[in-house]
Amino acid sequence: MTQPPEPPVHACPPDGSTECPCCGLTPFDLPREDGITLDPGQVTCHGSISPADDPQVREWLDHAQLEVLPMIERSSMLVQVGTGSDPDAKAAVELGFALLLDKPLIILRMPDMVVPSRLARAADAVVDWTEDLTTLSGRIRTAIDGLGLDAS
Repeated sequence: MTQPPEPPVHACPPDGSTECPCCGLTPFDLPREDGITLDPGQVTCHGSISPADDPQVREWLDHAQLEVLPMIERSSMLVQVGTGSDPDAKAAVELGFALLLDKPLIILRMPDMVVPSRLARAADAVVDWTEDLTTLSGRIRTAIDGLGLDAS
C-alpha cells in the first residue's frame, strides 16, 4: 500500500543568507516536520512547486482516488479504530471519504483514548475496545444491528 510521502529535507541556507537555496524559505518558515541538512546529497526539497506536482504526492493522491475511494464506495459502513490525538493521513482520507459518501461510521475506542467530540458526533456508534474478543464481537454486532442496514 502506498504511504504518505516523507517530509522533504531542505538545503541549509549558506553563510550570509537566511533562505534555503532549494525553495527560498527561511528555516523558520519550514513546516515543523521538514528536515534541513548541510549535505547536498540528502536534499529532497523540490523547490516551490505545488504539492500536487510532486511525484510522491501525486502517487499517493492517485492511490486514494483509484483504490481507497472505490473500496469505501463498495462498503456498507466504515469501522475505524480511533486514533485519538495521533491521527494519520490514511485514516483521515478513509474517514473523509466515508463522511462525504454518507456511510455509517463505527469508531472503536481503544483503552484510555478520548474520541474527539466532533468525531463522536459524526459516528453512528462508539464501541469500547476489550481484549475479550467474544465481548468485542458482540459489541460490534450490536452497533451494526443498530444501524438498521439491509442484510441482503
